[in-house]
Amino acid sequence: MTVSDGLDADTIFAQLAEDFVLPIIRTADPGLAEAAVSWLAKAGMRTFEVAATMPGALDLIRRLARAGHVVGAGTIMNRRLAEDCIDAGAHFLVSPGIVPDMAAVCRERGVVVVLGALTPTEVLAALDLGAQAVKVFPVSSVGGFRHISALQSYFPSVRFMPTGGVSIDDIPAYRVAGAAFLGIGGSFVAAAAHGEGDPLALRAHLKSMQPMI
Repeated sequence: MTVSDGLDADTIFAQLAEDFVLPIIRTADPGLAEAAVSWLAKAGMRTFEVAATMPGALDLIRRLARAGHVVGAGTIMNRRLAEDCIDAGAHFLVSPGIVPDMAAVCRERGVVVVLGALTPTEVLAALDLGAQAVKVFPVSSVGGFRHISALQSYFPSVRFMPTGGVSIDDIPAYRVAGAAFLGIGGSFVAAAAHGEGDPLALRAHLKSMQPMI
């Protein structure tokens, strides 16, 4: 069977593309992580990336997967951590850079792999290792949506996931630039963890930014 719980890559990427925002859960407090997920779920978020290096990450991945969410594990930098996250139920793995051992585990276990890259050379290296999407990180340091537009012009078939210094208000610009979906953490997830704002208002705001069909 490919991918945890029988979800295939097309299904995962279709949901990511539809939601467009992938919340990245990273906190030193497992309780705040749970609170953030609960708040964001009320705002309509269905897919989450959990930083595998944070306390309680494997337990959170396990609970999210059992609850029916599509869940990814991020900040994967070695084979052991990759295997542990897959065993916990992660549907996809994300690295901040080129991590051949992670890519190998994903191939062996039939799990979606997202490798980090910043330059065209790194994008090519990620694709050579079987990346099904490329996390462009830290995108805000190299021109933001303009960098994505430039990469997309040379790699039109690649799914790019801009991450790092990206906000909800940047969604329209990144859509036009050709991003497949955005990884957003930082203050966005921190505010959710502390229950700031109205999740239903965020849901409406995100819906208002969806492209007209």
